[in-house]
Amino acid sequence: MKTKTKIKDILVVQGGSHGFESKGLVVETFCRYYGVNYLVRAGQADAGHVAYYKGKLHRTQQIPTGWTSPRTNLVLGAGASIDENILRVEIENISMLTKSDVRKRLFIDSTIISVDTARRLGLSKRVCDTKTLINEGYDKGELLLVEGDRGLANSGLSPSLKYETVLVTRTFPAKDMDDRAHLPNEISWEEFAQEVNTQRTRFGLKPMLRGHTIAKFKKSLSMVATKFGMPNADFTKWGEGTKELFAQQLTSMHEEAMGCMEGYEVERLMGFFETFPPHKRLCRIARPDINRLKRAAIIHRPKYIVLTFLNYAFPTIWGMSVWKDIIGSPKGAAVLKFIKKVEKETGTEVRFVNTSPNNIIKIN
Repeated sequence: MKTKTKIKDILVVQGGSHGFESKGLVVETFCRYYGVNYLVRAGQADAGHVAYYKGKLHRTQQIPTGWTSPRTNLVLGAGASIDENILRVEIENISMLTKSDVRKRLFIDSTIISVDTARRLGLSKRVCDTKTLINEGYDKGELLLVEGDRGLANSGLSPSLKYETVLVTRTFPAKDMDDRAHLPNEISWEEFAQEVNTQRTRFGLKPMLRGHTIAKFKKSLSMVATKFGMPNADFTKWGEGTKELFAQQLTSMHEEAMGCMEGYEVERLMGFFETFPPHKRLCRIARPDINRLKRAAIIHRPKYIVLTFLNYAFPTIWGMSVWKDIIGSPKGAAVLKFIKKVEKETGTEVRFVNTSPNNIIKIN
């Protein structure tokens, strides 16, 4: 997407599902698309973010995904948690990738880092008061992006300031496998595959047949693994006691394939399974939850919605990066109907969609 700078001075990106909405990808895209000056985040050290830089996937837990945009200053605000070892590795890796010391545009709130830690990381001059930094930026007319509830609550922004909220939500909600909190309408990944192939979703739409049975899917994985010279795992077996091993092997193969052109073939097959970014654990999945989305829209009152994982509902549009190609595809009419349904239920425009792990597409 080309750079666009005409938006409100403060943009707040909120999640509308149970997490895993790809907010990191949305934030990264918006930093480049809108030319964001300051990105504020206040998440925990075990959070996971995915960014694409020069065609390759990179994961971070501490530094916000806006690092891919050279003009964006990165702010770890009050309320965030710092893991010194993780942050050190990410500083080194990002600086090496971008050939520029990321510490020159990294700010950390004084309440979340000790003097000694800042000194060891070479960040002594980058310790700040988030409230002062952000409000000074706002007064100068610089563009600010705040990620999530924690970022907004700890940014120090005056309640009187006007900001524009964006709601990021998934077609099929997900949670970390280790998070045993209730996930409404939860289904297994096998059920998900059948749901996408043969049944109607809660929105009342019948997705395109994927053409993969579970058996064929596992056989395809074996072929891809052989092709890439990856660990020779037997993906055709999924009996009792092998499910966890299967997930580990699948994740390993997926990670090795990312970054190479043929990896997109693996990404296409990965549509049946999803892993939690930081620890690469298998996720839990659920059917669309329109009631939760409606509640999120009422609470956050977003200007517009970013609908991610649209390819989960319509697998044949996977990887399409141009909106005209999507609506011109055989399932284009069904996609439009789906989006109109979301807009009607939430009373909010859907302005962006996502069809693969590395794109955000503007609807036009």
